[in-house]
Amino acid sequence: MPIAERVEVLSLIGDAAVDDEGKASLHLHGVLGFPDGSTKGGHFMKGHVRPTLEVLIRETPAHLRRRKQPNLGIALIELN
Repeated sequence: MPIAERVEVLSLIGDAAVDDEGKASLHLHGVLGFPDGSTKGGHFMKGHVRPTLEVLIRETPAHLRRRKQPNLGIALIELN
């Protein structure tokens, strides 16, 4: 759902994995706060930051790998 107005990112959580081609694959969920006090949440696809966005990234020793599952039509994290 495209959002054209300025909003505040109240929550943004997800993971960064490596896809079948070795590229970064982000899966993010966000909750946005609107000027009227309402909120909307869902998958975060892209956005523009003005002026700042605070982000905490936690690095782990293992790399997550997301593999396409043709029988499901989606890519899932491989647990090995």
